[in-house]
Amino acid sequence: MGTNYFCATVMTDAAKAGSAPKIALPKGTTDVFISYSRKDIDFVRRLSEAIQVRQRDTWVDWASIAKGEKWWQEIQRGIEGTNTFAFVLSPDSVASKVCRDEIDHAVQCKKRLVPIVFREGFAIADVHPALQEINWLFCRETDDFESALQSLLETIDTDLDYVKLHTRLLQRAIDWDNKQRDTGAVLRGQDLTEAQQWFQQGKTPRPTELQVEYLQTSLAVQKADQVARRIVRAGFVGLGAIVAAAIGAVIVTQQRIQENERQSEQKLALADVRLVSTAAEGAFLSGQVFESLLVSLQAGQQLKQLDRTGLTKTNLQTQVIAALWQAMNVVSEHNTLTGHQEAVWSVSFSPDGKTLASSSGDNTIKLWDVATGKALQTLTGHQDVVTSVRFSPDGKTLASGSGDKIIKLWDVATGKALQTFTGHQSLVISVSFSPAFRDRVP
Repeated sequence: MGTNYFCATVMTDAAKAGSAPKIALPKGTTDVFISYSRKDIDFVRRLSEAIQVRQRDTWVDWASIAKGEKWWQEIQRGIEGTNTFAFVLSPDSVASKVCRDEIDHAVQCKKRLVPIVFREGFAIADVHPALQEINWLFCRETDDFESALQSLLETIDTDLDYVKLHTRLLQRAIDWDNKQRDTGAVLRGQDLTEAQQWFQQGKTPRPTELQVEYLQTSLAVQKADQVARRIVRAGFVGLGAIVAAAIGAVIVTQQRIQENERQSEQKLALADVRLVSTAAEGAFLSGQVFESLLVSLQAGQQLKQLDRTGLTKTNLQTQVIAALWQAMNVVSEHNTLTGHQEAVWSVSFSPDGKTLASSSGDNTIKLWDVATGKALQTLTGHQDVVTSVRFSPDGKTLASGSGDKIIKLWDVATGKALQTFTGHQSLVISVSFSPAFRDRVP
Protein backbone atom coordinates (compact mmCIF):
# COMPACT_ATOMS: atom_id res chain seq x y z
CA MET A 1 0.00 0.00 0.00
CA GLY A 2 2.98 2.34 0.33
CA THR A 3 2.21 5.54 2.18
CA ASN A 4 -1.23 6.05 0.66
CA TYR A 5 -3.10 4.79 3.72
CA PHE A 6 -6.85 5.08 3.57
CA CYS A 7 -9.49 5.41 6.25
CA ALA A 8 -12.57 3.21 5.99
CA THR A 9 -15.18 2.29 8.56
CA VAL A 10 -17.31 -0.66 9.58
CA MET A 11 -18.95 -1.73 12.80
CA THR A 12 -16.86 -4.15 14.83
CA ASP A 13 -17.07 -6.23 17.97
CA ALA A 14 -14.20 -5.99 20.43
CA ALA A 15 -11.03 -7.38 18.89
CA LYS A 16 -9.75 -10.48 20.62
CA ALA A 17 -6.43 -12.33 20.59
CA GLY A 18 -4.83 -9.73 18.31
CA SER A 19 -6.76 -10.85 15.20
CA ALA A 20 -8.88 -8.62 13.03
CA PRO A 21 -12.58 -8.90 13.91
CA LYS A 22 -15.11 -9.86 11.28
CA ILE A 23 -16.69 -6.95 9.39
CA ALA A 24 -20.31 -6.31 10.36
CA LEU A 25 -22.15 -3.18 9.31
CA PRO A 26 -24.28 -1.55 12.02
CA LYS A 27 -27.99 -0.95 11.81
CA GLY A 28 -28.34 1.86 14.31
CA THR A 29 -26.03 4.53 15.62
CA THR A 30 -22.62 4.24 17.23
CA ASP A 31 -20.88 6.20 19.94
CA VAL A 32 -17.65 6.93 18.12
CA PHE A 33 -16.28 6.68 14.60
CA ILE A 34 -12.47 6.33 14.54
CA SER A 35 -10.71 7.71 11.48
CA TYR A 36 -7.04 6.80 11.15
CA SER A 37 -4.13 5.73 8.97
CA ARG A 38 -3.67 1.98 8.73
CA LYS A 39 -0.08 2.47 9.80
CA ASP A 40 -1.50 3.20 13.27
CA ILE A 41 -3.74 0.13 13.34
CA ASP A 42 -2.18 -1.42 16.47
CA PHE A 43 -2.89 1.70 18.50
CA VAL A 44 -6.41 1.99 17.09
CA ARG A 45 -7.12 -1.67 17.91
CA ARG A 46 -6.09 -1.04 21.51
CA LEU A 47 -8.17 2.16 21.65
CA SER A 48 -11.25 0.52 20.12
CA GLU A 49 -11.10 -2.46 22.49
CA ALA A 50 -10.79 -0.15 25.50
CA ILE A 51 -13.79 1.89 24.37
CA GLN A 52 -15.94 -1.17 23.72
CA VAL A 53 -15.02 -2.77 27.05
CA ARG A 54 -16.58 0.35 28.58
CA GLN A 55 -19.86 -0.31 26.78
CA ARG A 56 -19.49 2.11 23.89
CA ASP A 57 -19.78 1.13 20.23
CA THR A 58 -17.15 2.00 17.62
CA TRP A 59 -16.80 2.08 13.85
CA VAL A 60 -13.32 0.99 12.82
CA ASP A 61 -11.91 -0.60 9.66
CA TRP A 62 -9.60 -3.53 10.29
CA ALA A 63 -9.34 -4.79 6.71
CA SER A 64 -8.78 -3.23 3.31
CA ILE A 65 -12.09 -2.51 1.62
CA ALA A 66 -12.15 -2.07 -2.17
CA LYS A 67 -12.68 1.55 -3.02
CA GLY A 68 -15.69 2.51 -5.05
CA GLU A 69 -19.06 4.24 -4.89
CA LYS A 70 -20.59 1.65 -2.55
CA TRP A 71 -17.52 1.81 -0.28
CA TRP A 72 -17.80 5.58 0.07
CA GLN A 73 -21.53 5.34 0.75
CA GLU A 74 -20.77 3.01 3.65
CA ILE A 75 -18.20 5.50 4.93
CA GLN A 76 -20.74 8.32 4.77
CA ARG A 77 -23.40 6.20 6.46
CA GLY A 78 -20.99 5.37 9.27
CA ILE A 79 -20.15 9.02 9.86
CA GLU A 80 -23.80 10.09 9.67
CA GLY A 81 -24.76 7.40 12.20
CA THR A 82 -22.15 8.16 14.84
CA ASN A 83 -22.35 10.54 17.78
CA THR A 84 -18.65 11.46 17.94
CA PHE A 85 -15.99 11.57 15.21
CA ALA A 86 -12.51 10.76 16.58
CA PHE A 87 -9.48 11.40 14.39
CA VAL A 88 -6.12 9.79 15.21
CA LEU A 89 -3.48 12.37 14.31
CA SER A 90 -0.21 11.13 12.85
CA PRO A 91 1.92 12.17 9.88
CA ASP A 92 0.24 9.50 7.72
CA SER A 93 -3.36 10.33 8.62
CA VAL A 94 -2.73 14.06 8.15
CA ALA A 95 -1.39 13.34 4.64
CA SER A 96 -4.22 10.94 3.71
CA LYS A 97 -6.73 12.29 1.17
CA VAL A 98 -9.41 9.82 2.24
CA CYS A 99 -8.98 10.78 5.89
CA ARG A 100 -9.48 14.41 4.87
CA ASP A 101 -12.59 13.44 2.91
CA GLU A 102 -13.94 11.74 6.02
CA ILE A 103 -13.32 14.85 8.10
CA ASP A 104 -15.04 16.98 5.44
CA HIS A 105 -18.14 14.78 5.64
CA ALA A 106 -18.10 14.87 9.46
CA VAL A 107 -17.91 18.68 9.33
CA GLN A 108 -20.77 18.79 6.82
CA CYS A 109 -22.81 16.64 9.22
CA LYS A 110 -21.72 18.92 12.08
CA LYS A 111 -20.44 16.01 14.11
CA ARG A 112 -18.61 16.46 17.40
CA LEU A 113 -14.91 16.22 16.50
CA VAL A 114 -12.22 14.81 18.81
CA PRO A 115 -8.59 14.91 17.55
CA ILE A 116 -6.30 12.36 19.26
CA VAL A 117 -2.54 12.84 18.81
CA PHE A 118 -0.78 9.48 18.57
CA ARG A 119 2.34 10.28 16.56
CA GLU A 120 3.83 13.73 16.06
CA GLY A 121 6.00 14.87 13.14
CA PHE A 122 3.42 16.78 11.11
CA ALA A 123 3.01 20.51 10.55
CA ILE A 124 0.03 22.14 12.27
CA ALA A 125 -0.72 23.99 9.02
CA ASP A 126 -1.24 20.63 7.26
CA VAL A 127 -3.92 19.52 9.73
CA HIS A 128 -7.52 19.90 8.56
CA PRO A 129 -8.72 23.42 9.53
CA ALA A 130 -11.70 22.03 11.45
CA LEU A 131 -9.33 20.13 13.76
CA GLN A 132 -7.00 23.09 14.27
CA GLU A 133 -9.78 25.03 15.99
CA ILE A 134 -10.48 22.59 18.85
CA ASN A 135 -8.62 21.05 21.79
CA TRP A 136 -6.56 17.91 21.13
CA LEU A 137 -6.22 14.83 23.30
CA PHE A 138 -2.70 13.42 23.58
CA CYS A 139 -2.22 9.67 23.59
CA ARG A 140 1.37 9.30 22.48
CA GLU A 141 3.60 6.52 23.70
CA THR A 142 4.92 8.92 26.35
CA ASP A 143 1.40 9.83 27.57
CA ASP A 144 -0.81 7.97 30.03
CA PHE A 145 -3.24 5.88 27.95
CA GLU A 146 -5.89 5.53 30.67
CA SER A 147 -5.96 9.26 31.31
CA ALA A 148 -6.39 10.02 27.62
CA LEU A 149 -9.08 7.33 27.34
CA GLN A 150 -11.00 8.81 30.26
CA SER A 151 -10.91 12.26 28.64
CA LEU A 152 -12.24 10.76 25.39
CA LEU A 153 -15.08 8.96 27.22
CA GLU A 154 -16.03 12.16 29.06
CA THR A 155 -16.20 13.98 25.73
CA ILE A 156 -18.33 11.21 24.21
CA ASP A 157 -20.76 11.35 27.15
CA THR A 158 -21.10 15.15 27.30
CA ASP A 159 -24.69 16.22 26.45
CA LEU A 160 -25.22 12.66 25.27
CA ASP A 161 -29.02 12.87 24.92
CA TYR A 162 -28.69 16.02 22.81
CA VAL A 163 -26.00 14.47 20.61
CA LYS A 164 -27.93 11.22 20.15
CA LEU A 165 -30.98 13.16 18.98
CA HIS A 166 -28.73 15.18 16.63
CA THR A 167 -27.62 11.88 15.07
CA ARG A 168 -31.13 10.44 14.87
CA LEU A 169 -32.59 13.58 13.30
CA LEU A 170 -29.73 13.73 10.81
CA GLN A 171 -30.39 10.15 9.73
CA ARG A 172 -34.10 10.84 9.34
CA ALA A 173 -33.44 14.07 7.45
CA ILE A 174 -31.10 12.27 5.04
CA ASP A 175 -33.69 9.52 4.55
CA TRP A 176 -36.33 12.20 3.83
CA ASP A 177 -33.99 13.87 1.34
CA ASN A 178 -33.21 10.54 -0.35
CA LYS A 179 -36.95 9.95 -0.73
CA GLN A 180 -37.30 13.15 -2.76
CA ARG A 181 -38.51 14.94 0.38
CA ASP A 182 -41.71 12.93 0.55
CA THR A 183 -44.07 14.48 3.11
CA GLY A 184 -44.79 10.97 4.35
CA ALA A 185 -41.28 10.92 5.85
CA VAL A 186 -41.56 14.13 7.91
CA LEU A 187 -41.62 14.32 11.70
CA ARG A 188 -45.00 14.12 13.37
CA GLY A 189 -46.49 14.04 16.85
CA GLN A 190 -44.07 13.46 19.73
CA ASP A 191 -41.09 13.18 17.37
CA LEU A 192 -41.78 16.68 16.06
CA THR A 193 -42.26 18.08 19.56
CA GLU A 194 -38.95 16.59 20.70
CA ALA A 195 -37.18 17.96 17.61
CA GLN A 196 -38.48 21.49 18.33
CA GLN A 197 -37.32 21.29 21.93
CA TRP A 198 -33.95 19.94 20.80
CA PHE A 199 -33.46 22.76 18.32
CA GLN A 200 -34.31 25.43 20.90
CA GLN A 201 -31.54 24.24 23.24
CA GLY A 202 -28.94 25.95 21.08
CA LYS A 203 -26.17 23.55 22.06
CA THR A 204 -23.32 22.17 19.99
CA PRO A 205 -23.04 20.46 17.64
CA ARG A 206 -25.42 22.83 15.85
CA PRO A 207 -28.09 21.56 13.45
CA THR A 208 -27.15 21.10 9.80
CA GLU A 209 -28.94 23.03 7.06
CA LEU A 210 -30.68 19.81 6.05
CA GLN A 211 -31.93 19.25 9.61
CA VAL A 212 -33.30 22.82 9.71
CA GLU A 213 -35.08 22.31 6.37
CA TYR A 214 -36.44 18.98 7.61
CA LEU A 215 -37.83 20.57 10.78
CA GLN A 216 -39.31 23.50 8.86
CA THR A 217 -41.00 21.16 6.39
CA SER A 218 -42.34 18.98 9.23
CA LEU A 219 -43.84 22.07 10.88
CA ALA A 220 -45.30 23.15 7.54
CA VAL A 221 -46.92 19.77 6.96
CA GLN A 222 -48.29 19.82 10.51
CA LYS A 223 -49.84 23.21 9.81
CA ALA A 224 -51.26 21.93 6.52
CA ASP A 225 -52.81 18.98 8.32
CA GLN A 226 -54.35 21.29 10.91
CA VAL A 227 -55.79 23.60 8.25
CA ALA A 228 -57.16 20.64 6.32
CA ARG A 229 -58.85 19.24 9.42
CA ARG A 230 -60.41 22.63 10.22
CA ILE A 231 -61.71 22.92 6.68
CA VAL A 232 -63.20 19.43 6.75
CA ARG A 233 -64.81 20.00 10.18
CA ALA A 234 -66.26 23.33 9.14
CA GLY A 235 -67.66 21.89 5.94
CA PHE A 236 -65.96 24.69 4.04
CA VAL A 237 -67.60 25.50 0.70
CA GLY A 238 -66.28 27.86 -1.95
CA LEU A 239 -62.69 28.99 -1.98
CA GLY A 240 -63.49 31.44 -4.77
CA ALA A 241 -64.07 31.13 -8.47
CA ILE A 242 -60.39 30.85 -9.23
CA VAL A 243 -60.10 27.51 -7.41
CA ALA A 244 -63.64 26.18 -7.76
CA ALA A 245 -62.72 23.81 -10.56
CA ALA A 246 -59.83 22.31 -8.59
CA ILE A 247 -61.93 21.79 -5.46
CA GLY A 248 -64.70 20.34 -7.58
CA ALA A 249 -62.26 17.76 -8.84
CA VAL A 250 -61.39 16.83 -5.26
CA ILE A 251 -65.04 16.36 -4.31
CA VAL A 252 -65.84 14.32 -7.41
CA THR A 253 -62.95 11.96 -6.74
CA GLN A 254 -64.43 10.98 -3.36
CA GLN A 255 -67.03 8.89 -5.20
CA ARG A 256 -64.31 6.90 -6.92
CA ILE A 257 -61.88 6.19 -4.08
CA GLN A 258 -63.30 2.81 -3.05
CA GLU A 259 -63.56 1.66 -6.66
CA ASN A 260 -59.94 2.48 -7.55
CA GLU A 261 -57.94 1.71 -4.38
CA ARG A 262 -56.43 -1.41 -5.91
CA GLN A 263 -55.16 0.32 -9.05
CA SER A 264 -51.50 1.12 -9.64
CA GLU A 265 -49.90 1.82 -6.22
CA GLN A 266 -46.79 3.06 -7.94
CA LYS A 267 -48.66 5.77 -9.80
CA LEU A 268 -50.41 6.79 -6.60
CA ALA A 269 -47.06 7.22 -4.83
CA LEU A 270 -45.72 9.37 -7.66
CA ALA A 271 -48.86 11.46 -7.60
CA ASP A 272 -48.48 11.95 -3.85
CA VAL A 273 -44.95 13.25 -4.28
CA ARG A 274 -45.84 15.51 -7.15
CA LEU A 275 -49.01 16.99 -5.67
CA VAL A 276 -48.70 16.88 -1.90
CA SER A 277 -45.09 18.02 -1.63
CA THR A 278 -45.42 20.84 -4.15
CA ALA A 279 -48.76 22.05 -2.78
CA ALA A 280 -48.02 21.79 0.95
CA GLU A 281 -44.40 22.89 0.88
CA GLY A 282 -45.07 25.58 -1.73
CA ALA A 283 -47.83 27.05 0.44
CA PHE A 284 -45.92 27.27 3.68
CA LEU A 285 -42.19 27.33 3.01
CA SER A 286 -40.01 30.29 2.01
CA GLY A 287 -42.82 32.84 2.28
CA GLN A 288 -43.44 32.74 -1.49
CA VAL A 289 -47.20 32.93 -1.15
CA PHE A 290 -48.09 33.89 -4.72
CA GLU A 291 -45.87 31.16 -6.09
CA SER A 292 -47.54 28.70 -3.72
CA LEU A 293 -50.95 29.64 -5.13
CA LEU A 294 -49.78 28.94 -8.68
CA VAL A 295 -48.33 25.59 -7.66
CA SER A 296 -51.48 24.70 -5.73
CA LEU A 297 -53.66 25.49 -8.76
CA GLN A 298 -51.37 23.34 -10.87
CA ALA A 299 -51.85 20.57 -8.32
CA GLY A 300 -55.60 20.94 -8.69
CA GLN A 301 -55.35 20.57 -12.44
CA GLN A 302 -53.17 17.50 -12.05
CA LEU A 303 -55.72 16.12 -9.62
CA LYS A 304 -58.31 16.40 -12.38
CA GLN A 305 -56.11 14.33 -14.65
CA LEU A 306 -55.68 11.71 -11.94
CA ASP A 307 -59.43 11.68 -11.43
CA ARG A 308 -59.90 10.56 -15.02
CA THR A 309 -57.88 7.45 -14.26
CA GLY A 310 -59.36 7.01 -10.79
CA LEU A 311 -55.97 7.34 -9.08
CA THR A 312 -56.81 9.51 -6.07
CA LYS A 313 -56.53 9.24 -2.29
CA THR A 314 -58.25 10.97 0.62
CA ASN A 315 -55.00 12.29 2.12
CA LEU A 316 -54.08 13.76 -1.27
CA GLN A 317 -57.38 15.59 -1.44
CA THR A 318 -57.01 17.17 1.99
CA GLN A 319 -53.45 18.28 1.26
CA VAL A 320 -54.53 20.04 -1.96
CA ILE A 321 -57.49 21.68 -0.20
CA ALA A 322 -55.26 22.90 2.63
CA ALA A 323 -52.67 24.36 0.26
CA LEU A 324 -55.32 26.18 -1.79
CA TRP A 325 -57.06 27.53 1.29
CA GLN A 326 -53.83 28.78 2.86
CA ALA A 327 -52.70 30.49 -0.33
CA MET A 328 -56.10 32.11 -1.04
CA ASN A 329 -56.27 33.49 2.50
CA VAL A 330 -53.03 35.44 2.32
CA VAL A 331 -52.11 35.92 -1.34
CA SER A 332 -51.75 39.46 -2.59
CA GLU A 333 -48.17 39.72 -3.77
CA HIS A 334 -46.77 43.21 -4.11
CA ASN A 335 -43.08 42.53 -4.51
CA THR A 336 -40.58 39.68 -4.37
CA LEU A 337 -37.53 40.67 -2.33
CA THR A 338 -34.33 38.74 -2.91
CA GLY A 339 -30.85 39.20 -1.49
CA HIS A 340 -30.40 36.93 1.50
CA GLN A 341 -28.02 33.99 1.04
CA GLU A 342 -29.86 31.66 3.44
CA ALA A 343 -33.43 31.06 4.61
CA VAL A 344 -35.41 34.03 5.95
CA TRP A 345 -36.38 33.51 9.60
CA SER A 346 -38.36 36.62 10.49
CA VAL A 347 -39.84 39.78 8.95
CA SER A 348 -41.35 42.92 10.48
CA PHE A 349 -43.01 46.02 9.02
CA SER A 350 -42.27 49.48 10.39
CA PRO A 351 -45.26 51.20 12.04
CA ASP A 352 -45.72 53.47 9.01
CA GLY A 353 -45.64 50.48 6.66
CA LYS A 354 -42.89 51.96 4.49
CA THR A 355 -40.00 49.76 5.58
CA LEU A 356 -39.67 45.99 5.94
CA ALA A 357 -36.99 44.31 8.04
CA SER A 358 -35.96 40.71 7.34
CA SER A 359 -33.58 38.40 9.19
CA SER A 360 -31.84 35.36 7.80
CA GLY A 361 -29.71 32.31 8.38
CA ASP A 362 -26.89 34.21 6.65
CA ASN A 363 -26.47 36.13 9.98
CA THR A 364 -27.67 39.43 8.48
CA ILE A 365 -30.65 41.77 8.68
CA LYS A 366 -31.89 43.68 5.64
CA LEU A 367 -34.07 46.78 5.50
CA TRP A 368 -36.27 47.11 2.40
CA ASP A 369 -38.26 49.92 0.80
CA VAL A 370 -41.77 48.45 0.64
CA ALA A 371 -42.87 50.63 -2.28
CA THR A 372 -39.94 49.80 -4.58
CA GLY A 373 -38.72 46.48 -3.19
CA LYS A 374 -35.15 47.78 -3.07
CA ALA A 375 -32.75 46.89 -0.27
CA LEU A 376 -31.96 49.97 1.82
CA GLN A 377 -29.37 48.61 4.24
CA THR A 378 -27.75 45.38 5.39
CA LEU A 379 -27.10 45.16 9.13
CA THR A 380 -24.26 42.89 10.22
CA GLY A 381 -22.93 42.00 13.66
CA HIS A 382 -24.58 38.76 14.70
CA GLN A 383 -22.45 35.60 14.60
CA ASP A 384 -25.28 33.12 14.04
CA VAL A 385 -28.71 32.91 12.41
CA VAL A 386 -30.86 36.00 13.17
CA THR A 387 -34.09 34.42 14.36
CA SER A 388 -36.28 37.46 15.08
CA VAL A 389 -36.61 41.17 14.23
CA ARG A 390 -39.09 43.78 15.48
CA PHE A 391 -39.57 47.54 15.00
CA SER A 392 -40.07 49.79 18.00
CA PRO A 393 -43.46 51.52 18.28
CA ASP A 394 -41.96 54.78 16.97
CA GLY A 395 -40.23 53.00 14.08
CA LYS A 396 -36.81 54.48 14.85
CA THR A 397 -35.25 51.42 16.45
CA LEU A 398 -35.04 47.78 15.38
CA ALA A 399 -34.48 44.89 17.79
CA SER A 400 -32.95 41.57 16.71
CA GLY A 401 -32.42 38.21 18.41
CA SER A 402 -30.00 35.55 17.27
CA GLY A 403 -28.69 32.04 17.66
CA ASP A 404 -25.54 33.64 19.08
CA LYS A 405 -27.61 34.25 22.28
CA ILE A 406 -27.44 38.03 21.80
CA ILE A 407 -30.06 40.76 21.37
CA LYS A 408 -29.13 43.95 19.51
CA LEU A 409 -30.81 47.31 19.06
CA TRP A 410 -30.22 49.13 15.76
CA ASP A 411 -30.71 52.70 14.55
CA VAL A 412 -33.05 52.31 11.57
CA ALA A 413 -31.90 55.57 9.93
CA THR A 414 -28.17 54.83 10.03
CA GLY A 415 -28.05 51.04 10.34
CA LYS A 416 -25.65 51.30 13.27
CA ALA A 417 -25.83 48.99 16.30
CA LEU A 418 -26.96 51.00 19.33
CA GLN A 419 -26.83 48.46 22.12
CA THR A 420 -26.02 44.79 22.71
CA PHE A 421 -27.70 42.68 25.38
CA THR A 422 -26.07 39.46 26.60
CA GLY A 423 -27.00 36.94 29.24
CA HIS A 424 -29.09 34.26 27.53
CA GLN A 425 -27.76 30.71 27.79
CA SER A 426 -29.37 29.57 24.55
CA LEU A 427 -30.52 31.04 21.25
CA VAL A 428 -32.96 33.95 21.32
CA ILE A 429 -36.18 32.91 19.57
CA SER A 430 -38.20 36.13 19.73
CA VAL A 431 -37.85 39.84 20.57
CA SER A 432 -40.51 42.45 21.38
CA PHE A 433 -40.72 46.07 22.48
CA SER A 434 -42.75 47.48 25.33
CA PRO A 435 -45.68 49.52 23.95
CA ALA A 436 -44.33 52.52 25.89
CA PHE A 437 -40.87 52.40 24.24
CA ARG A 438 -39.79 55.78 22.86
CA ASP A 439 -36.24 55.74 21.46
CA ARG A 440 -34.61 55.56 24.89
CA VAL A 441 -31.28 54.19 23.73
CA PRO A 442 -28.53 56.82 24.32
